Amino acid sequence: MSERIGLLLASMQAEAEESHPYVFISPKRVERINQRRREGKWNLQFEIINDLRTSFHRIRRRAGVAMCTLHDLRRSAITNWAK
Repeated sequence: MSERIGLLLASMQAEAEESHPYVFISPKRVERINQRRREGKWNLQFEIINDLRTSFHRIRRRAGVAMCTLHDLRRSAITNWAK
């Protein structure tokens, strides 16, 4: 990660509400996770709490974009940059 990106992420985290220290996890998702923990409905399969993949596919479907993954976008970007 470049120093610039590191500083940007640190700045975003510093500007977040004190009760929400995450950069890529929405406050709504954190609250849902905490609610599940309080209710005893949290288990280890949910341990990965940054579900960017699900959000990406939801946005992709709404935009009418054909099936692809975040990795496909990365690969396409690198290919286009190389040209």
